[in-house]
Amino acid sequence: MCKNLFIKNIEVKKLTDSDVAQYSHEIETEWVKVDLPADFLEIKKLLEIFMKEQLLFLKKMGYAHSISLHNFGKRQLLELQSKIRRDLVLRAKTQPSIYAAASKAAALLKVSHAHTLLETQGIFSLSDYFARLKVQNSKKSSKAVAQILRDEGILHAINLTERLLSQNINHPKLSMLSGILLEQFKKNQESRVLVFNHYRDSIKHLEKHLKEIEGVRARRFIGQAKRGDEKGMRQKEQIKTIQEFREGKYNALLCSSVAEEGLDIPAVDLVVFYETVPSEIRTIQRMGRTGRFGKGKVIILMAKDTRDEVFYHVARAKEKRMQKTLSTIRENLVLEKQSTLDSYVENAAKELLVYADSRERNSSVTKELNEMGVLTKIKQLEVGDFVITDDVVVERKTIADFLQSIIDGRLFNQLNKMASNYSSPLILVEGNPDELFSLRDIHKNAVIGTLTTIALKYRVPILFTKDEKETAEYIFVTAKREQLKSGGDIRLRVGRKGLTLQEQQRFIMESFPSVGPSLAVSLLEKFGSIKNIANAAEKELQEVENLGPKKARQIVDVLSKIFKKNEN
Repeated sequence: MCKNLFIKNIEVKKLTDSDVAQYSHEIETEWVKVDLPADFLEIKKLLEIFMKEQLLFLKKMGYAHSISLHNFGKRQLLELQSKIRRDLVLRAKTQPSIYAAASKAAALLKVSHAHTLLETQGIFSLSDYFARLKVQNSKKSSKAVAQILRDEGILHAINLTERLLSQNINHPKLSMLSGILLEQFKKNQESRVLVFNHYRDSIKHLEKHLKEIEGVRARRFIGQAKRGDEKGMRQKEQIKTIQEFREGKYNALLCSSVAEEGLDIPAVDLVVFYETVPSEIRTIQRMGRTGRFGKGKVIILMAKDTRDEVFYHVARAKEKRMQKTLSTIRENLVLEKQSTLDSYVENAAKELLVYADSRERNSSVTKELNEMGVLTKIKQLEVGDFVITDDVVVERKTIADFLQSIIDGRLFNQLNKMASNYSSPLILVEGNPDELFSLRDIHKNAVIGTLTTIALKYRVPILFTKDEKETAEYIFVTAKREQLKSGGDIRLRVGRKGLTLQEQQRFIMESFPSVGPSLAVSLLEKFGSIKNIANAAEKELQEVENLGPKKARQIVDVLSKIFKKNEN
């Protein structure tokens, strides 16, 4: 970011700094908790039964390590779905049951969303969501939706939702919000209030409800994008709404995330979170809408024992970690008497650097490493999932993937490559080791035989980790121990030891863009040596069969362009 914006010098400022404190004001924060009604809890239980049934199936397939819903937030479910989709490409022909796993994961995600709506938003939003699922099912566009709407428990949950809707029973947050707004406008009729809600459906229902309350002049404020059948607000409409809010035509704006940053919304007396968000940035931005010219107030509504409480604690933890990172940067700048970000990043990079394979780009392991302060660079690795030093490479597997790699023969091919190219290869297997003998229909002796072969023949250690976080911790500790004692750059290209001269020549040529084994041999036969190839003109290269202008240009660029150290 700093490179692209030509930023060289940086300053780290906190609210307590003397030159900032004079412009900041106290923000009082109040957390208001509500209990979910018994009918809500009944629907919640039905949804959770369905979700656990899907997780049980996925656990038997080796994709889920437990059926505890506490371990599966939205991020974890998306990662699980990503793993299954990757396996659909790699193994679906030999293992058709992966299609069933994909459908189960999709159904799990959809019902998880319904569960979140029930806990944090209420019956109106949940009813709208069920209605959309029914429309999708009528179009026969999704097997996952069909599976959901065949389930007796889900159908019972839908019937309960419709009954509560007909009785006009909604989330207790709604009446709490009404009371908060009435009290605020009773104290000060000229007050301005922002109510933040993540979901447009909920904003629509909130607006309808609050318009019926005397003294509350509420207006929705959403983004420009269209969501399903609902149109967004055009820019002119947004500007007009903000102006009318400033003038007092409206005294409460019901805002989606569009109002969190960037727009010139007047300072307000009160900000209300209708639900918590698991992002420290969004939390800070929401709070920052009050307390600009005087004391401000923030009220956060939370349903007890729901994701509201989980999201709140997640956001708080992230904010503390962010503040700690800023403090560390500040301390380093002072100690090293430097104010350039480049030098700070270079120093951090000198400490710990790990290369991760492109398949690990969105994994929790990579994210955990980044949060630990490890500089993680994504590359397409030839061997392993993580390269720590010239000697150490790590292959990461789940229990299910480890067993499957034994069945399809991938494991021993990977072991050969690791042992041939790295002096200290390591395998990290995530999950419960007891599942090695129960998860798949593989005889116990076969698994034991594989483990002993790996240890005795290949001399590759296998360590078991509990989950992605523990895997990241193992990689972090290993990187810290190995890199701080060795130093130097990490090689990414690998090659088997003891190659013949001809094999070395082919190996070098195959490292060029779009050059495979056949083309490498053709180039060497045509020009005789790598030196001659390097000296050849672009048109001469094109005389080789299957080597067109694009490939020739790429080879010439690699050979002739000036090397720039800071480029990835």
